[in-house]
Amino acid sequence: MIERLVAITMLAMAMPAHAADVTYGTLPSGPLSTNEVTDVSAELCRDHLFNPKLARARLPKGYRLIPAAQLATDDPGVAALIKNSKTLRDYGVGSLCFVSAGSFVVDGKRVNAGAAALADAPGIG
Repeated sequence: MIERLVAITMLAMAMPAHAADVTYGTLPSGPLSTNEVTDVSAELCRDHLFNPKLARARLPKGYRLIPAAQLATDDPGVAALIKNSKTLRDYGVGSLCFVSAGSFVVDGKRVNAGAAALADAPGIG
């Protein structure tokens, strides 16, 4: 479940560019971006809850935050955390990940290719 949440979060927060290639099956209608990570040697992710009223950034049209109460239906740890707190039930769920990978490709462009190469990527630069 957490892996799916991380994927959804990364997709929701990705740079706004329509995906040109479908590598792993059919994407949902109107995807903003695709990414592919290979040769992962280390990954550290921390999930967190946050008060959405304090968030200044806005999601693209058609997207919404996943409230903790929704995630709690599939995640016993979150369910236990929010059990006695109405406030936390309405908080958004986020993930912050640090990844050491051989390749991280967004919309067909390597992220570690340098600023000049990324400047040509749709929605970047």
